Order: sequence, then C-alpha cells, then structure tokens
Amino acid sequence: MIERDTVTGRQFSLRKTLKGIFTPPMIALIIAVILVLARIELPTFIRTDLTDLGNTNVPLSLIFIGFSIAKAQKADLIPDRENLTLALGRFVLAPSVMALMMMPFELPKLLKAVFIIQSAMPTMTNAAVMARELNGDFRFASISITQTTLLMLVVIPILMILVS
Repeated sequence: MIERDTVTGRQFSLRKTLKGIFTPPMIALIIAVILVLARIELPTFIRTDLTDLGNTNVPLSLIFIGFSIAKAQKADLIPDRENLTLALGRFVLAPSVMALMMMPFELPKLLKAVFIIQSAMPTMTNAAVMARELNGDFRFASISITQTTLLMLVVIPILMILVS
C-alpha cells in the first residue's frame, strides 16, 4: 500500500508481495519462533548482542525522522487536512472502535483501559523508514509521527480520565 502511494505509482503485485514476506526481519521472526517452540536457548553473549542490536531500532528511526524534519519547510510542519484526519483517526476513531469492540466482553476495567489507550498511540516510528525504503513520502510520514507524538501528550491524559 505504501508503494502504491509512491511517485512511481506502482500497482499491487502479489508476486512481489509474497517475495517481500521473506525479508530479513521476517526470517529472524521465523527462526525465533522455531527456537522458542523447540525450547532452544541461545548462549548469553548471542542473546545480549541480538537484544542490543534490536534496541537500536527506535533510536535509529528517530534519528532518520530528525533528519527528515530538519530538511522540511516550515510550512510543511503546520498541520493540514491530511494530518488532522490522521490525528482524528488515531486519537478519536481508533479508541472509539476499540471501546466498541470490547463492549461485549467481560474484561477487567484496567485491561479495557490499556487496550483503548494503546489504540491511541502515535504513528509508529518505523513508518518513515518504511516509506523511504519504498520510495514513499517519508517527509510526510516523519512529520505525521512528530505531530501525533506531540498530540499524544494532550490526548492520552484525556483518554485516561475518560476510561477511568
């Protein structure tokens, strides 16, 4: 879907999509699931190294976002219709849908609150990197991540009051 929104306007290709399933992260996930199911424990030094490597994911994404925003025009940082629609979906629509989905279930109140608040989290930081990798609008993704993260500082406390 990201690739369809690119400058090249590529169409959906099932073959390319299936080929893209076996990316390095997916292969790592499959190996990890096999190791867990087989109850094979890796040596501590390998586990530590892999954990440290995985922990660099978000900081590197944030550095990329910072570079993208630094190169953006000031006018691009002002929320427009697309950004406001995104924020409305993230902070109003998603929590509302989550609350409606949980209504029929007998769940503890705290668990429901966690699901509702989790559904209102800002745009994932990897979205900008994925957009860049697929020749998408990574500047828009970077700006959206920043705006939804800043808005989250206001929205999450309000949601916590509403769900408590």
